[in-house]
Amino acid sequence: MPIKAKVRTKTPCEIVLDVEVPQEDLRASYEKTVSRIGRYAEVPGFRAGKAPRELIEQRFQRELRASTLEDLVVGVIRSVIKKHNLDAVTGPRLPKDPEFPDSGPLAFTAEFEVAPAVTLKNYKGLPLVKRKVAITDEDVNRTIDQLLDQHATFEDIAEDRPTAFGDWVVVDYTGSLGGQQKLKRDGAWIELSSTFRMPVPGFADQLVGMKKGESRDFSVSAPTDFYMKEAAGMLIDFHATVQKILERRKPELTDELAKQIDPQCNTVADLRSAIGKNQEKYREYEEQRRMRDLAREALVKNHPLPLPPALVGGRVRRILEEEVRNRMRQGETEEQIKAAMPELQKQATAAAEVELRGEYILEAIARAENITASDADIQPQLQYYAQAFHRTIDNVRKSFARDGYLDTLYQTARENKALDLVVKEAKIAEQ
Repeated sequence: MPIKAKVRTKTPCEIVLDVEVPQEDLRASYEKTVSRIGRYAEVPGFRAGKAPRELIEQRFQRELRASTLEDLVVGVIRSVIKKHNLDAVTGPRLPKDPEFPDSGPLAFTAEFEVAPAVTLKNYKGLPLVKRKVAITDEDVNRTIDQLLDQHATFEDIAEDRPTAFGDWVVVDYTGSLGGQQKLKRDGAWIELSSTFRMPVPGFADQLVGMKKGESRDFSVSAPTDFYMKEAAGMLIDFHATVQKILERRKPELTDELAKQIDPQCNTVADLRSAIGKNQEKYREYEEQRRMRDLAREALVKNHPLPLPPALVGGRVRRILEEEVRNRMRQGETEEQIKAAMPELQKQATAAAEVELRGEYILEAIARAENITASDADIQPQLQYYAQAFHRTIDNVRKSFARDGYLDTLYQTARENKALDLVVKEAKIAEQ
């Protein structure tokens, strides 16, 4: 009597498998298990593998039955997946542990998730708009101004005047909480700006109007996420003395400075030309990336695929973990992150679904177009990781192959090639 396996679709990406294994198949599998375990089973009074079958069954009955069930369940599920060409993305989950029957068939139910079936449509001839890249004198001037800002110097103010917004000052200060000194710093550089946050937001504002050598007492509230927990949200009493008042001065752009900024340039005109070409190249790259993003968005919109819940959940967790790390690096507290979590969860779920749909669609396009990825396609990534980890490329390749990440690199390369094809075949209108 053959094994009965009924495949039911719970959702487009969730499969339920109802199985019945005849008693004779169960017994045949059990016999194999007894024979296998009997070869090395240790029973007191006998050498390993030499104990009588009756004693082995008495002593290891639970293990024998459990091993038989495990082998049968895994084997049957693997056979059904292969027979029905199912692309399982999770391992099987058994709602109820199967029991070894003394008579009658073994019955069990297994559930697992599968990749969505992708029916490709409308991936060639997508309407895309390419923005014309044009670099203006203002763009070049803005970059030159930033470069000059990097070469700015600090000089003592010539006139005897009080500090003003925009100045830099060198100050000595102390900060006290309830009469006890908690902060002390000599020679601190402070920019007189409302956005300057050291040592606490609002400190710089209190220094405006002071002269060199002048001292001032004032109080400022520390933020609730202040690094010194005992002072968080408390009023700190400061005593500050201005030692220097400095102006930040940008240099004049000369041929000599142009060559210092870029040794390939001999004149200011050369520098302006080089900046314009670099900006044009960068903006062209950014425009190509924008068009790739638009093409991916259009593909996802044209293919509203269902998704395996487990994969969505895993991708959401990964996105959230990265977002939390970024926010902590930016100084957000656990309380702030926790308060934002419902919205972050919502955003992460939407992003995860778009990412996964895009990956499934591009992989389907790669198959349809017979797109493959070669070693040369993943070489830049291997080289990047080799430099980052201070290892050889061959060492990184072997490590990635062992961990299964090498397949991910090849898959990503195939998807990128598929997306390049979609952009190439798109109907592009210039704006």
